[in-house]
Amino acid sequence: MMLSSEALYERLAELPIERRRAIAEAGRQLAEREGLDSPEIPFAFHHLPIALDRERVSAALRSCGAVVQGLIRLERRALGADGGEIRDRLLASLDPPGRRLFELCNFESDYSVERRFRRVDAMIEPGGAGGRVLEVNQAAPAFIHFHDALQRIASEQLGMIGFDHEPDLLAPRVAAWLVGEYRHRYGTGAAPETIAVVSEEGYLYKRLELPAFTAACERAARDRLGCDTAFRLCFPHELSLRDGRVWLGDRRIDMIWRNSALLDSYAGREQEIEDYRRILARHDEHLIVNSTRVWLTLTKDALSLLSSGPVLVQLGFTPDERSQLLDAVPRTVSLAREPDVADEILRSREEWISKPAAGSFSQGFEAGWWHTDASWLALVRERSSREFVFQRFVRRSPGDLCEIDSAGELHRRTVTYEFSPHHVDGAFPGTVLVRARVDGAKGGRIVPVIVV
Repeated sequence: MMLSSEALYERLAELPIERRRAIAEAGRQLAEREGLDSPEIPFAFHHLPIALDRERVSAALRSCGAVVQGLIRLERRALGADGGEIRDRLLASLDPPGRRLFELCNFESDYSVERRFRRVDAMIEPGGAGGRVLEVNQAAPAFIHFHDALQRIASEQLGMIGFDHEPDLLAPRVAAWLVGEYRHRYGTGAAPETIAVVSEEGYLYKRLELPAFTAACERAARDRLGCDTAFRLCFPHELSLRDGRVWLGDRRIDMIWRNSALLDSYAGREQEIEDYRRILARHDEHLIVNSTRVWLTLTKDALSLLSSGPVLVQLGFTPDERSQLLDAVPRTVSLAREPDVADEILRSREEWISKPAAGSFSQGFEAGWWHTDASWLALVRERSSREFVFQRFVRRSPGDLCEIDSAGELHRRTVTYEFSPHHVDGAFPGTVLVRARVDGAKGGRIVPVIVV
């Protein structure tokens, strides 16, 4: 039987309730084995995966890829000899910690910029028209072990009801990316002996998922690449500089995968991360991937540039490239740069949202339909500075989800979801996660996707 959402529901409906109860219990046990049983994690292991049509996913990934390439072009232009105006604009939209992080970095190879780890947050357009990209997280994307764990759970549960699903996991791709970066940098066929995966203290999702993901990368390097590379998870204050080399205790570090961002949380402890700051500032001497240089195009004002036809012409994008980007990026505006758009935003407030250019975790998010005309006017005036953007609202994609409760009863849930593929080593893997809202419930849930 061909796998689809409808076929999945029909197969589950045919099963005795005891069998469905066993599938739900297997999901619970698998989630516990994968470390997903923490109440801090927004998962529901009794949800079967969402099945998405391959053509729709391919169209959406083409849109996501166009935006990733657009950001790469924008970054290179901003840091080139004639990019001062764009660079100054992007820097001005960052908050002070973001500017400080950008200013730490003095080098990153084109090879690394193309391949650095990213997560794209988008919506799939109805009818297979493509995707609409809301933002690209290039700093330290979360949900990487969660992606692989949920794909493995989905594969096992689907196998229990007669469907074959071979997941495309992120850990092997990350291992190949990191080994490839090392070989490209040093012109060698050898592999790094030790890679430091540097996270910061206090980041919930990193604390929950990086230990397992780091171990998975080490296994993948050994089993798939034949590389005896050690992956060591650590914090910034644990790294030191001795004799011009990076050390973690008594182990010499050959390269760093930077997953740290919130260095301001170390305020008052600067001496403890002084060496780490020196390491980050010397990318020409130390191999660091996902450098702090990413902050330049992490700002959402970068999307203001990529959704403006005149700016795309100025930046040298071809007509086809401009068409792709204008279709993929909802109109995003910095009123400090385009004050004339304020009248349109005020007239059609239900079609616009606003957020800090340098924000994350939905902090500072405002939707026009939450407001009266008077309060929206006040917000627009307040957010006419360079630190905020306004963006045309894009509705979440609709779908449905099969759910088995603890008694084995089968339910079909209406969901809306955000499409969040990871971009690894210059490409998208074949599987993604979605962040879904079920039946209008508050809060989102992370759900695996299978492409059919």
